[in-house]
Amino acid sequence: MHSFGQVLDRITTGKDLFIVILAATVLNLTSSCLMIISGYYGIRLSARRYVHLELICLFWSVIQLFLSFVGNTGVQISRNNLISHMFPVMTNRNWFVTGYVIIMVFSQHINEYLDSLDGRRFRNLLIALLLLFYAVSTMIYTDILNTGGKDVLHLFVMYVLGRYLKRFYDDRYSNSKLSIWLVSAIAISFGLNIVAEKIGVRFWFCRDCSLFMVAEAVLLFLIIKNAGFIME
Repeated sequence: MHSFGQVLDRITTGKDLFIVILAATVLNLTSSCLMIISGYYGIRLSARRYVHLELICLFWSVIQLFLSFVGNTGVQISRNNLISHMFPVMTNRNWFVTGYVIIMVFSQHINEYLDSLDGRRFRNLLIALLLLFYAVSTMIYTDILNTGGKDVLHLFVMYVLGRYLKRFYDDRYSNSKLSIWLVSAIAISFGLNIVAEKIGVRFWFCRDCSLFMVAEAVLLFLIIKNAGFIME
């Protein structure tokens, strides 16, 4: 998806447009699904994990900065740009890692609070979060933070959803039925995205703040959980 993102806005017509929209509709669920898995297991604050993430991001950030110099890309290296390359996590160069680290820092308090809720209060909290940050943006396109769902708050909501599935989800469905629902969700989202393209709005229903991405992420999570890839 990251490599594909370089050409998304350039394709506007023809069969390639359908491929672009289908790819985004199917693949853009990954961030939400990863955060649901994190919520299911529970993130724990760890200095070692933080340093590991920081070093990974720093390595590639410095490589990118170096290539900017030697590749004569025309990128202006300002003070703020240099700082962002040297402190990639704290300057949000990778929104997912930054969001993950922030949640990790507060994870003990988050987990203690969520684990103290009974089923009714937890469900009400989750419904309120999904309505406010996902349902509204699915209906009117514009989301509250104007990030398309790529921010710490939306990651937090997915984390809460993962904790809820861990504690209170006890329904059992076959993977064949879950797969039918997943394909149906993808098909509906794809169709709506085609319609949105006709009115000049790209990827309306497959952004990270879309309820369709939440549905797809949950269904995929349950499928891989039933398949035994996610342990209890």
